[in-house]
Amino acid sequence: MANKKVPGSITLDDFTKIDGDLRKILQTTGAKEAHLRLNDSDDDELAPYFVGWVEDSDLKSNREAKNHPDPGLYRFGDPVLSSVYLQAYEMAKNAHQAILFSKNWDGDLHQKRLDEKALAPKAGVMHQKCMGIVLKKDGVDRFVGTLNVGFAAPPSDSDNATIENVITQWADPATSTLVQWLDTQFTLFGPPI
Repeated sequence: MANKKVPGSITLDDFTKIDGDLRKILQTTGAKEAHLRLNDSDDDELAPYFVGWVEDSDLKSNREAKNHPDPGLYRFGDPVLSSVYLQAYEMAKNAHQAILFSKNWDGDLHQKRLDEKALAPKAGVMHQKCMGIVLKKDGVDRFVGTLNVGFAAPPSDSDNATIENVITQWADPATSTLVQWLDTQFTLFGPPI
C-alpha cells in the first residue's frame, strides 16, 4: 500500500509525471486546459488540492504576454474547494459512481465560490468537462479527486463523444494509467459516496 500523502509527499518527479499525462489529455481532446485535483490523504471530507494544470500554446502565449505565472506551478497545492469539485462529489454520491458532466461558465460564472480564482474562465476557457475520481478503499467507494478539461467553446457534436470517452478513460480507475499510478504511489482518500 502506498504511504506517500497528498499534498505533502508530492515530489517534483511526481508533478512532472502528472503534468505529462495531463498534456496527453490536452492533446488528445484538443482542449485549452486540463487540471487534476486530489483530496487530502488524511481527510474523509472534501479537501481538494491542485496537483496539476496544463494549458495549450495559445493560453500559454497570452498568459506570458501578461507576465502571469504558469497555473501548474501557481496553483499547485492550492486547497480551494471549487463549485465544480463539490458538484462532482454530489453527482457521484447521488449516482453511487463518478459522473462526467459539462459546465458552461458563460451563464454560470456567478456559481463560482468567492474563494475561487476562476483562472480558466478569465483566460477564456468557458466550457469544462468534469469527472470525479472514485476508488474503492477498504470496501468503501470514496471520492478522491476530479479531472477537469476546458474548452473556449463547447465541443462540436461530432467531437463530443470522442472527447467524453477520452476523459472517462483517464478518470476511471479501471482504465486510467494515471489513476492507477497515483493509487500505487499515494494514499488516495476522501469522503464516501
